Amino acid sequence: MSSFDTKPRFKEKAVRIEEIQTAAKRVFVNKGFVNTSMDEIAAEAHLSKGTIYLYFKNKDDLYVSLMLPVIEVLGEHLTRFAEELENNTFTDKKAFTLEFYRVYSETYQYDPDGMRIMQAFQLGSHLSAMSQKTLERINLRASINYNTTRRLLRRAMDMELIRENDPVRLTDILWSLFIGVVQLEESKARITDKDHLDTTLRYAFELIAQAL
Repeated sequence: MSSFDTKPRFKEKAVRIEEIQTAAKRVFVNKGFVNTSMDEIAAEAHLSKGTIYLYFKNKDDLYVSLMLPVIEVLGEHLTRFAEELENNTFTDKKAFTLEFYRVYSETYQYDPDGMRIMQAFQLGSHLSAMSQKTLERINLRASINYNTTRRLLRRAMDMELIRENDPVRLTDILWSLFIGVVQLEESKARITDKDHLDTTLRYAFELIAQAL
């Protein structure tokens, strides 16, 4: 088979996976992991369930495929953040703290539905329905981001950009602040049809900067 013949096959596979993931996001966001079946995802994607199993081993595998890109993009942003810190990019605590706002905001903008799925995962209501292997796979990648954030904070303290604090607890606080603001503002937007997420998120991190 020539290389010309294989290109359409590769493209078709990528397109098919994207179609399945797009449909899965809609169903997972609306129904959650536990209440979603592969039959429902197949119906949403207008495909047979057997076709979905050609690309994803099971519901766990599909769910992870929606979360990991968001976690990995967050990791890429945090890595660049760490490089900029070492290059003395940030001149004061406000500039440093607002970089977290930028990192989190751009991660959210990359894939809002993927972020919502990750939020639902962190609530833990369906963890018992997932295999241990799946949980370990997700937690391993997430822990890398957690440790990067902790090292960022520790380094900023050593550089006297921010005051001495517990970097472990502060890491939790920054992430919880981000997740909480996103959940609240998305909930309000569904009722009022007004989007104040970005301005509220920035304001929240400006307040944190004052505390640091």
